[in-house]
Amino acid sequence: YINETFGYLFVLAYFVYCIRMPYYSLSLIVGHFKETRNGAFLEAGLNIFISTVLVIRYGLVGVAIGTLVAMLVRTIELIIHCYRKILNVPLKNLIFKIIVIVLEFVCIYILINNIITFETINYIGWFIYAIKVFLIVIIVVFIGNLLAYRNHINSIFNLLKNKK
Repeated sequence: YINETFGYLFVLAYFVYCIRMPYYSLSLIVGHFKETRNGAFLEAGLNIFISTVLVIRYGLVGVAIGTLVAMLVRTIELIIHCYRKILNVPLKNLIFKIIVIVLEFVCIYILINNIITFETINYIGWFIYAIKVFLIVIIVVFIGNLLAYRNHINSIFNLLKNKK
């Protein structure tokens, strides 16, 4: 994007959206459509209101801010609903997961901005840049999850060993 702020906000909004998807799917699977319907209306209303107010002053960046805020509110609503009404799991588990995700995100951002430079503006250069970014993301997420969820990973390996 020519407007970097718009690009960053757009990516961040869909990062939040990706975090939300498992919780949204879970609520639909267990049939909690009606229980989460008001959150969907709130998201749409917030997005329209904030985007309309901010588009006048900030253009597309204002729309991206509206989308980000609305997606964030809906994501928080869905996560809290799933933790309280479906999973019956303490919210402290959620806070730990959010901390892990944010730390991984910050590490990825810092590494990409300090290690990789984007020099050429052609398809091959872009493809090589994308591969480098992909490798950094995979390595950071793998190490972060290995450190944060060591017990879960050990359980998975034990299950795989016992299946053989």
